[in-house]
Amino acid sequence: MNARALGDHDRQIANMVRIGVIAAVQGNMATVTIGDVTTDWLYWISRRAYVDYDWWAPVPGEQVVVLALWGDVSQGVILGAIPQDAQVAPGTGAQWSKRFADGATLTYDPGTHILTANIPDGGIVVNAGKSVTVNAPAILASQNIDAGGNLSAGTGATGSFTTPTGAIVTVQDGIITNIM
Repeated sequence: MNARALGDHDRQIANMVRIGVIAAVQGNMATVTIGDVTTDWLYWISRRAYVDYDWWAPVPGEQVVVLALWGDVSQGVILGAIPQDAQVAPGTGAQWSKRFADGATLTYDPGTHILTANIPDGGIVVNAGKSVTVNAPAILASQNIDAGGNLSAGTGATGSFTTPTGAIVTVQDGIITNIM
């Protein structure tokens, strides 16, 4: 092998796996700055990308790994993000956690078997074509519950309800005890 071929070979091997920072994102592609060089538009790896699709675009400033087959970063793919000291992880230990740019988090703790959603300045919307079922011994609400339609309760229902006309109905053990 001559010196030039050996040099190209060494460059190709050195460029096969590179660490860089996302420079820009457009559609389902991004550019990555590796040292002083910014790549062409590269696809990033997704867990699913066909009939079922898992979408989560990287953001500028995110540190990533680029896999460049044949050592040509212009033909590479973005493998995934690398944690940075500047961004504290949203969970610890065996917890599964996701943190979003607005501060919202989803966390599951397998030790306590609790899934927690913290949405600082928003809400949660569930759209279902038929119904939503919650199977639990109790549903606890720390504030009001508003029902936009009919509300059905079983024989053990207890509480106060306001009707559309403003009347307050008090129920104890499934029996109406007072209407005001």
